[in-house]
Amino acid sequence: MARPFSDVIRPARSAVVVDDHRVEQYIIFSIDQQEYGVSVSVVREIRGWIPEKRLPNLPLYVRGVINLRGIVIPIVDLRARFGDGATETTKTHVVIIIESGDSLKGLLVDAILDILPIPHTQIKPAPDMAGEALDAHYLDGLYTPEDRIIALLGVSAYAEPTGMLECHPVSPSKGTDP
Repeated sequence: MARPFSDVIRPARSAVVVDDHRVEQYIIFSIDQQEYGVSVSVVREIRGWIPEKRLPNLPLYVRGVINLRGIVIPIVDLRARFGDGATETTKTHVVIIIESGDSLKGLLVDAILDILPIPHTQIKPAPDMAGEALDAHYLDGLYTPEDRIIALLGVSAYAEPTGMLECHPVSPSKGTDP
């Protein structure tokens, strides 16, 4: 069962070697009924939901910013970023603070489900969708324990200048006032 985090946690190690196989820790979270994972190696904190400050000209999937101990952090609504509309936040929503290059970003998710050690040998590549909307570039792969499918978000989604989570403002159209 999902449980909200009201306090800050800081995961320890992200990868270990067990029997000559690399095992990496992933934080598993949900958006709607879908499960996703993010490597503990990029996670700095997990926080309960706190209201954000909306700024002008942000992309629709960027809810705004929060002040975390003097650091201004943009909050990316992953539901909106994945094309499923904006999240109607409640006290049970969670923000995963990740390190993205030289900055921090917050990922708004429904709930944290688990922290799983996942052997690299158990991660399957994303399927070839032949030009469809799936951009496998942002996935480490899929983890399929039992009858579940967990999409593991790739590090490139956080670090690249043109990555999935970039928070550049929307430029005004020609002929409109700024």
